[in-house]
Amino acid sequence: MKKKTIKDFKKENLPKTPFENIHGRARFNAGFFLGKKIADIGCGRMKFGNQIPEVEFDVTTFDVRPEVEPDHVCNILEGLPVEDETFDLVHTSHFMEHFVEDGWNHYDGWDDMNKCINEMARILKKGGDMIHCIPTPHSGMAVSPDHKSVYNHRMWEGVFSRCPTLEIVGVRGCGTWINIEGMDDIFEHLADKYPFFGSEYIFWLRKK
Repeated sequence: MKKKTIKDFKKENLPKTPFENIHGRARFNAGFFLGKKIADIGCGRMKFGNQIPEVEFDVTTFDVRPEVEPDHVCNILEGLPVEDETFDLVHTSHFMEHFVEDGWNHYDGWDDMNKCINEMARILKKGGDMIHCIPTPHSGMAVSPDHKSVYNHRMWEGVFSRCPTLEIVGVRGCGTWINIEGMDDIFEHLADKYPFFGSEYIFWLRKK
């Protein structure tokens, strides 16, 4: 089967948001990512786009582990081997929480977190998008010993706002994209009512 490319879609019909809500679960809006040069940071074995095999994405993968066979084996804290403003979109999935030695201490390892975010911003073009999928404190994934920063959405907002070149476009965690100011009451209500709720935040950022 031939994979679809951006030529198979009418530009005016491409979705305006990176994910859509299907029965309470986030699903890639494939068209949002088409035609964009994508950096998949900390790609692991589940590389970006594997969930949508029928669509062809322009993805460059980065990981510190050679066994996952990324395009570039590298440590983001030592710099990514690409030029400034190379990519239209930077994507991470369950990557950011591996930084900072103590997730509830804003000082231990904080320089590493800032280095990580600023390095991703460096390789992103102006006006480009950055997507981070991160487990929430309510998620069973949060108890992994490899996860160093088990933050709520407000703490992640603070993390990303420290990068002067990035702005938060939206946050998904309750079935739709909403402004960050609307998150507190929604999460407090739903986390109590639905124990499974809040397994993952999706932060959508843009480079100014």
